[in-house]
Amino acid sequence: MAAAPPIVVHTTVHTTVHTGDLATTIVASLGVALALASLAWQAWSFKASGSRITVEVARGLKRGNAVAMTTADAKPSEIEGLRKQGFTEPTVAVRIYNAGRGSTSIVDILLSVGGGSGVTDAKLDPPLPFRLEGESEKTWHFDARLVQGVAQVWSEAAPDSSWDTVHAEVRIGGSRKVVRSENTVPVEALSRSG
Repeated sequence: MAAAPPIVVHTTVHTTVHTGDLATTIVASLGVALALASLAWQAWSFKASGSRITVEVARGLKRGNAVAMTTADAKPSEIEGLRKQGFTEPTVAVRIYNAGRGSTSIVDILLSVGGGSGVTDAKLDPPLPFRLEGESEKTWHFDARLVQGVAQVWSEAAPDSSWDTVHAEVRIGGSRKVVRSENTVPVEALSRSG
């Protein structure tokens, strides 16, 4: 008996894409929207993982290592009450907040009087550079009499300029960026606290 010839079957598959199919369009649009949302989330997460520094300057009085902070509009009776408790050394506090997740290095802190004359202290506690961890804050204290002296010298040397406020400028490591305090303290208020 002779072998039967092989049977060959040819099949052809025809596919048709209907672009007017509503379900497919909805699913594709949803996929694009989710991809864009994921991209936005990644960008936000990257930004949040770094450091975000803000700076605030305030005035107060020291007694040894203890510090009592006051507002610029503190009443004379409040200041006198602090003095009676032994808080007699006027101070300017620079509080630095790191609201980001990443740590950063505080390299320099400068108190700028009026238009630009700066005051710093070589004996800061803690010393600089200082590593400020994410989601933390630290305060440095400066002798307010030093700031008052600089303001007085410059007001006599350049009476046409304004030397009546003090603000803080903080330099961050690895960056030329200077972060300036969001507020100022009147130099006059420093003399009332002293």
